[in-house]
Amino acid sequence: MDWWLGVILGLSALVAVGAGLAVVQSGKPEGWALLSIPVFTLLMVFPCFYQVRDDILYIRAGLIRYSLKLAEIDRVSPSRSPLSSPALSLDRMLIEAGKFKILVSPDDRIGFLQELQTYAPHLRFVRDEELART
Repeated sequence: MDWWLGVILGLSALVAVGAGLAVVQSGKPEGWALLSIPVFTLLMVFPCFYQVRDDILYIRAGLIRYSLKLAEIDRVSPSRSPLSSPALSLDRMLIEAGKFKILVSPDDRIGFLQELQTYAPHLRFVRDEELART
């Protein structure tokens, strides 16, 4: 997780909890909705991991789960896209499988790529230098 993302998530949770408690103390039931925001955020973000088993890449971000057959993956390339995805860093990798695209941010990018290559030798990986030339 990028440090700044941790700060944003932490501060957002604190603000929502503080506002929710203030509204609840004023006697309004809407405060409980504000208190649910940090819980919902945690359920949508944690745990966040990627796992390769047999011929499938499993991606999990909180309650959201994807499974992708490695044989269907066409390309894996570096990305800094800020689009919403199961990635807790902007140091991301774009996985393309036909029209399906997803961004991930494994801690060990090289190890992740090597594991993908072990199970799917057909994959083409695009390096940062190659992207810079295009």
